[in-house]
Amino acid sequence: MQRVRAIIIESESILLIKRHRENRQYFVFPGGGVEQGETPHAALAREVLEETGLVIDVGREVASVTFPDHVQRFYLASRTGGELGTGTGPEYTDPAWNHRGTYQPVWLPLADVSQKLVYPADVAALVVKATEAGWSEQPARLTDGSWTLTPF
Repeated sequence: MQRVRAIIIESESILLIKRHRENRQYFVFPGGGVEQGETPHAALAREVLEETGLVIDVGREVASVTFPDHVQRFYLASRTGGELGTGTGPEYTDPAWNHRGTYQPVWLPLADVSQKLVYPADVAALVVKATEAGWSEQPARLTDGSWTLTPF
């Protein structure tokens, strides 16, 4: 299954989903699965709207991470509308999701990213570096714990 994630940066903060699950607190990039017949850009716009309440413009792919059972692709995106915290996805509206913990969209200062538990950590570190050095023209690819293209 292909999964897509957004990297949305505004005013030196990044939009993340703060999770509380099984006595753990951590952060993830907003996004989710690409449904059959859906383009990655359409899936990401839908997922971000469901999870955060924000309408976004999806830009280019800047990274991908290969896991044993799926690939996650990360895209730069920018907010074009909506209101943070008004997501209507099942994580907010379906009581059956309660076993998955809580979901809260937050703006985390980029300066705090390296001190927080953000998954995947390699992409979080890439974001921090890229905001200082700029993004590579080609997407960085992480497979088996190693970047296959130099991120910068």
